Amino acid sequence: MIEADSILPMAFDQKQAAWQLVHWVENMKITPQELVQVPRGLYLPAWTFDIIGSIPWNGMVYRNKQEVPISGQKEINFNDVRILGSKKLADLMVKALPEFDLSQATAYDARFLAGWMADVYDLPMADASLDARQIAVEHMREMVHQEFGQIQNLNYSSAGIMVSGFKLVLVPVWVTDIKIHDRSSRVLINGRTGSVQSEIPEHGLAGWLNAMFGNQAG
Repeated sequence: MIEADSILPMAFDQKQAAWQLVHWVENMKITPQELVQVPRGLYLPAWTFDIIGSIPWNGMVYRNKQEVPISGQKEINFNDVRILGSKKLADLMVKALPEFDLSQATAYDARFLAGWMADVYDLPMADASLDARQIAVEHMREMVHQEFGQIQNLNYSSAGIMVSGFKLVLVPVWVTDIKIHDRSSRVLINGRTGSVQSEIPEHGLAGWLNAMFGNQAG
C-alpha cells in the first residue's frame, strides 16, 4: 500500500518523455546496440526534513604563524533536507532529487497514481532522519570553513539540533535502459523538468537516432 504526505504530479506524458530522451541521446552522441524501449513512468518516495537547532564548535586556526584556538556557535534552520526513501534507482535518484521543486507538491491523493507504477519506501523515517541530521551537520561544517577559513581539529556537538517537521513525498520519473558495448545502462528522466541522469559514461560515442522508437514516438 502506498502512503505519502504529498505528491509531485507527472508534468508530461510518455511521448514527451521519449522526446526528452531522444534529444539527450542526440546531444550525448550515443549509439545504442538495440532498440530502446520507450520510458516507463514511476513514482519514487523521498523523505524531507526540516532541521533546526544550535551547534557549538571549536578548533584551531593559524594566525600570525601561530596556532590559536577558535570557537563559536552556529544556528541552523534547514528546510526540506532530502533523503531517498527507496533503494530503487538510488545511484541516479541521488543526482535527480535536488532538482525537484518541492514547493509544487500537492496533498497526496491516490487518484494521482491511477495508471502509474509507484514504489513504497524501504528506509524508515527514523533512519532517514539520522541521515538528514548528518547532512545538516555537514552543511554547518562547510559554513564554518567558509566563514573562518581552514580550521584544524574542528569539533562540534550535534546534541542541540532537532527535526522540526518531516514528510514523505512521491516524485515522478521516467526510466528506460540503453545497451552500449554489450552493457545495459539505466536512464532516468526527471518527470517534472525533463533533465536526464544515466549510468552511461559521459565521453564521446558515435551519433545515433534513426528509428529509436519506431512509430511509438512519432
